[in-house]
Amino acid sequence: MPIKEDLTGKVFNKLNVVEYAGSKNGYNMWKCKCECGEEVTTRTASLKSGTTKSCGCIKKVNKFREDLTRQVFERLTVIEYAGSDRTSRATMWKCKCECGKEIITRKAYLKNGQSKSCGCLTRRSDLNVRHGLYNHPIYKNWEHIKQRCNNPKNQAYKNYGGRGIKVCDEWNNSFEAFHRDMADTYKEGLTIDRIDVNGDYTLANCRWATRQ
Repeated sequence: MPIKEDLTGKVFNKLNVVEYAGSKNGYNMWKCKCECGEEVTTRTASLKSGTTKSCGCIKKVNKFREDLTRQVFERLTVIEYAGSDRTSRATMWKCKCECGKEIITRKAYLKNGQSKSCGCLTRRSDLNVRHGLYNHPIYKNWEHIKQRCNNPKNQAYKNYGGRGIKVCDEWNNSFEAFHRDMADTYKEGLTIDRIDVNGDYTLANCRWATRQ
């Protein structure tokens, strides 16, 4: 049957239409390539209505694979399923690191701790060798404020990130920036304190204070 509309090159959900595949039982068929790398042939109507969204990998993920979405592994928060590795067939997940960068890594690497960050942990170790900032006593303060604002699994999250309290972008992305702004006024035994308890962690809203 004649083609009313050429779908070649168009994308429907996870499917990219490769070429026209002839007609079957009176229906125009299209050969598509899924984001996971597999190919499937389906009808025009199935593509347009969203009945066929993938080669079947979406259903496989939902039925047979553990959903890691929004789970936190070290510095990585899982964003979404990213298909399977073509060679090893390993399950892949897109993650966002605390530093803001995104990576795609294997489920196994997240589970066994091999993937802890986008690579910034290694870079941080290199920086530590050069100038030793990460041995400074306020480093733990910096880690703690980020955990309670960014990590839903942290016990204190409900009182910080859960209330909308954030760490300013400059501090959130760089200990060097936090050290630059706060190290000179630090004294042993003090803890970081927000002047406005409903405000964010920023230079203008933070000071060192006793717990009392």
